[in-house]
Amino acid sequence: MTSVLPAVGVTAVILVTVRVAVIRATGTCRLRTDDDVEAVVEEFTGPTPPVLVPVVGHRPSCE
Repeated sequence: MTSVLPAVGVTAVILVTVRVAVIRATGTCRLRTDDDVEAVVEEFTGPTPPVLVPVVGHRPSCE
């Protein structure tokens, strides 16, 4: 039983570290569209955000 407690502790620390590293709410991303500004603003201010689909061959410029 004594060897289980350190393993549980290490597992908890690893899970917390991975969660913090994966889920970040910071940064910016530049999007391209053919729509006018009003249409884009309307999409992002609606009750649900738009679905952003990556285009093959285009690299997003995110920081």
